[in-house]
Amino acid sequence: TERLAGAEGYDANVGRYYGEFINTAFGLMDLQTPRLDTRFMLCRPDGQWCLNPFACPHPAMFSLLNVRYNVLWPAVPLNSRHVTVKALNDLVLVRDTEALGRALFVRRAIPAGPKGALHEMTTGSFRPDRHVILAERPTLPPVPASDRVMTPTFELYGEHRISIELSTDTPGWLVLSDAWYPGWRVFVDGVERRTVRANHAFRAVALSRPGAHQVEWAYDPASVKVGAALTLSALLFVMALGV
Repeated sequence: TERLAGAEGYDANVGRYYGEFINTAFGLMDLQTPRLDTRFMLCRPDGQWCLNPFACPHPAMFSLLNVRYNVLWPAVPLNSRHVTVKALNDLVLVRDTEALGRALFVRRAIPAGPKGALHEMTTGSFRPDRHVILAERPTLPPVPASDRVMTPTFELYGEHRISIELSTDTPGWLVLSDAWYPGWRVFVDGVERRTVRANHAFRAVALSRPGAHQVEWAYDPASVKVGAALTLSALLFVMALGV
């Protein structure tokens, strides 16, 4: 059996940036005026609405979500990038042949323009397998474009720790399509580096030299340390009163 993660990665709670990404990718929210557009949704047999992955107006953004499989009912029409894998009673298992990996190595990074990364992804030639859009100016110099694919390998994918191995032929960026959230620390070859918000809602870290790398993300929020310190202080205070 294969362990399947949700599209949002480590946490099912939908944060602000991830929610904005989903709404924009599926045309549920105009960048200027919020609106619900049912052209990109499906009405389930029970009458409830859900997202339609086969009518996503921005398929490059959808590819970033690492959604390889969908479970749907047979009446849903498929597009050219989806194939039926197996029938499951009254449902079918469908695979997306163009889904990207949860971790990607890209050589090019560009800063989000004045209108933000979402605008860049929906109006330009966004290629998430070739470049990443950062929330700040890139710290690495540009490198020549290349069609050679460097595939990261997950050593560990847990709730509070993620470990990735990869080998690169140039400097570049490791992009992780897990939701960006404060408290995640990243270490490259044992040295702490800075996590940059990437493609509006996700994470990236700079790899400043070519070669073999070990990258580890660890969830270590300051709020937990502060809470533990306050709890310990309160406990010591109560013990002192008891004396």
